[in-house]
Amino acid sequence: MNCNLEQSEEIAEIIISGSMSIEDAANLRNVLASAIAGSCRIEIDLTAADTTDISCLQVICSAHRAAVQLGKQLTLRGTEESLIKCLEDAGFPRHTGCQQQNGIACLWQERQRN
Repeated sequence: MNCNLEQSEEIAEIIISGSMSIEDAANLRNVLASAIAGSCRIEIDLTAADTTDISCLQVICSAHRAAVQLGKQLTLRGTEESLIKCLEDAGFPRHTGCQQQNGIACLWQERQRN
């Protein structure tokens, strides 16, 4: 996995390319933690991501929950077929979403992944 972070106080853009596997989960967690700590809005670009395993999905889910608790916004861009397949295989897609604060929908809620 190649993970590039471009950050300002307002927005952090994380561009991920290649395969995201369990070996990458700790690095992904650190990049997301830095982005959440330093910016109000975090955007993860998965357009160039090849495959994703459940460990990285869990890291992204946890980061989304942390961002919501801090009043920050975390969104995904480029949810390509490989990510959608992984989400479906792992049982992540939701029709109703998980319970979030402030009315913010679950990151994996189907309408959120456009």
